[in-house]
Amino acid sequence: MAKKNRQSLKNAFSNGAQPSAESFGDLIDSSLNVLDDGFEKTDEDGFKVAQLGKGGRLLSFFDNIALRRPAWFVRLGHNARQLVFGSEGGKPVLTLAADPAGEKEYTRVGINKTDPAHELDVDGWVASRGRVGARGQSVQADGEWHDITEALKGCRAFEVMAGVGDKDGGRYALLHAYALNAFNRKGHVTSHQSYYGSRCDQIDLRWTGETHAYTLQIRTRCAYGSHVRIQYYLTDLWPDTGMAECDARNAPGGEGGAV
Repeated sequence: MAKKNRQSLKNAFSNGAQPSAESFGDLIDSSLNVLDDGFEKTDEDGFKVAQLGKGGRLLSFFDNIALRRPAWFVRLGHNARQLVFGSEGGKPVLTLAADPAGEKEYTRVGINKTDPAHELDVDGWVASRGRVGARGQSVQADGEWHDITEALKGCRAFEVMAGVGDKDGGRYALLHAYALNAFNRKGHVTSHQSYYGSRCDQIDLRWTGETHAYTLQIRTRCAYGSHVRIQYYLTDLWPDTGMAECDARNAPGGEGGAV
């Protein structure tokens, strides 16, 4: 049996024609079958598409249907937890990954990655006009110390970008700093500053607290006035706070040795 175009089927079933068993077979093969073809449309789910076979694709897009390789394709990944968008040659371009019911619930996006390991995992160069930390907030520029993190423990690393300014008073300061802490209430801060006015207008950072409950604090060296606040952005640089990934016994199939 073969798939026929509409005109061929019309001719086989026109008035006066005597369709053969082969003609009926061609009609069936030329029609959409929900189970065999993996298509269905419902009120609840809309247009449903099932991937046929192992390693098959949900959709393929061609410049010309006669071409062997598609310009773009869409397929499911491991255990249907991934939706992979690829280009000619079969390489993944964009991967959407989620495991809402798994042991470790996650949602991830991969660029040029089939199996992203982070919320956004890019295998390539990243270019942007600018960037800011996700924790953008402000505190009073009153010369007093203010917490800019919750109570922390373990090994932590942050990048801090902060600024303060009083247009009426002609006082300004910018701070860029890295703040590191490894189970140490004092920790370490490396900073670069630029300011306009006096040295008293600069911004300071420090660690304070206890070994297993420390915080990062910020202040201006002098009060700017009740109407002025320090604006800051905080970026977390180190995810493995307990250093679990440094233990070779946690590596797949590993009891020490090279990993």
